[in-house]
Amino acid sequence: MFPVIRAWEQSGLSQKEFCIQHGLKPHILCYWRQRYQDQAQSAIQSANGFVSIEMDQEIDQSVLAEVIYPNGTRVVFKERVRLGFLQGLLSKV
Repeated sequence: MFPVIRAWEQSGLSQKEFCIQHGLKPHILCYWRQRYQDQAQSAIQSANGFVSIEMDQEIDQSVLAEVIYPNGTRVVFKERVRLGFLQGLLSKV
């Protein structure tokens, strides 16, 4: 859906014209556009240091800490690490 939104943005057409030309219902394009904007806003917040943190109820007791980057990369620590090392990893998020 996001490539379609980017194509619409680059087309210079109104939403209605683009939908007619591509056989889309206008409310679908609006929904996709909102999702696209939400993702872009989320990326901006992540770039500014705001990262969503979720707590897993089924925590592996052997894991001391886990860092999950926005691209899905996971770093798991099963032993203590220096705070400066962990801060260095988090600054790259």
